[in-house]
Amino acid sequence: MENINSERIKTMLDNLISGICAFSYDSASKELIFDYINDGAFRMLGTTRALGEKYITQHVKDMILPQDLPIAAQWLSDILQDNGDEETIFRYVTFQGSLAHMRIKGNLYSRQGSIHNIVCTFSDCSEEISIQYETEKELNFMNSVVGYRTRFDYLVRTDSLVIHKNDDPAENNEVFIPRYLSSETTHGIHPDDWPLFSEAIERAMKHPCKDQIDYRVREAAEGGEYRWYQCNLMSIQGNDGYVTHVLGMNIDIHERKVWELMLQSRANTDSLTQLLNKGATENRIRSAITAHHSKKHMDALMIIDVDDFKYINDTFGHLIGDEVLHFVGDALKQNLKGIDIAGRIGGDEFMVFLQNIKSSADAETVASHLQDIIHTGFKKTEVADHLSVSIGIAIGQDESEEYEELFREADTALYETKHNGKAGYTLSRNTPSC
Repeated sequence: MENINSERIKTMLDNLISGICAFSYDSASKELIFDYINDGAFRMLGTTRALGEKYITQHVKDMILPQDLPIAAQWLSDILQDNGDEETIFRYVTFQGSLAHMRIKGNLYSRQGSIHNIVCTFSDCSEEISIQYETEKELNFMNSVVGYRTRFDYLVRTDSLVIHKNDDPAENNEVFIPRYLSSETTHGIHPDDWPLFSEAIERAMKHPCKDQIDYRVREAAEGGEYRWYQCNLMSIQGNDGYVTHVLGMNIDIHERKVWELMLQSRANTDSLTQLLNKGATENRIRSAITAHHSKKHMDALMIIDVDDFKYINDTFGHLIGDEVLHFVGDALKQNLKGIDIAGRIGGDEFMVFLQNIKSSADAETVASHLQDIIHTGFKKTEVADHLSVSIGIAIGQDESEEYEELFREADTALYETKHNGKAGYTLSRNTPSC
């Protein structure tokens, strides 16, 4: 390896089919400067270095489709958080004027003040995207024609349902269920999905419409596994102007749905800690706050910051630093209720949303317990001596309170904890009396 000089490395990089570039970004002036672009990048974009270098370095934003600029901006913002490799796909215009898809993956490798040095690889994935689109379109068409497993007819006036199964046309696979919506059973539909399904039928009962929902149905009467189905609903109007029937066709989408959920989970998951990432954490908390407004539940938003994490990284190495973050993530997962929300929102910063607590004392108990677990539970003693967390807590009880307000209160409380010596927690000064 010692015999490979920098010129030979540059030649090898230039001969790659995919693009490689290094650039610096000034977060203060928003200026972007390209330090290196390999020849493979220009071949991929359909131009030569002589023609393309000046245009790319001065007009790179003009190459990205305007609708996809927010995607590229979010990718850059995620890289600046220094959470590891970040990957995304956006559309761009080639030098021949055609629209293409680019997959880009980047990493922050150094930072000096406001200057962030970033290296990234990128490749054209237009063919892959095109194949996926055509395959999905064909699959959806075939399912809509011949892929249904069951169809049903809900008789509005008698509250009864007739199910026609498609397993064996030679047999009579018709099932009649009286008192369908008014009964207390979910008829094999997953309890979490039954409200969605029944509400869709009730909507279709009110006026003629078409609807589509995904829901899970148990395969066997007792103890069977649930499978995902897509239900296409259509209501039929009688001569008197009222809806008399709601027709439904169920298509088995289990494998596709499981794959989609897995991709969604990966997109929402922080790769190091396996907690929710920043975007998913914020979205889940916003949804929970909205749901609780009508129920007037008391909740707590906690921001947790690992004290002196830079010192741990610099002293014991980045691998130990990653172990610390993974350990903190596990501590949160193992010591919170199932309904609580936990995520990693920055390099060494976490957020927790405690749902339906009885008083602010519950949040303090959780904060104190987490601090004890994190400070004493790390296996490497020499690191554990330096490991602690600071916590800021905001209590939400007012039904008009929003996520941004709770976050500001918790962030201010965290600042007070840091100012008062770290390794502790602080309740927001706006905490309601309990």
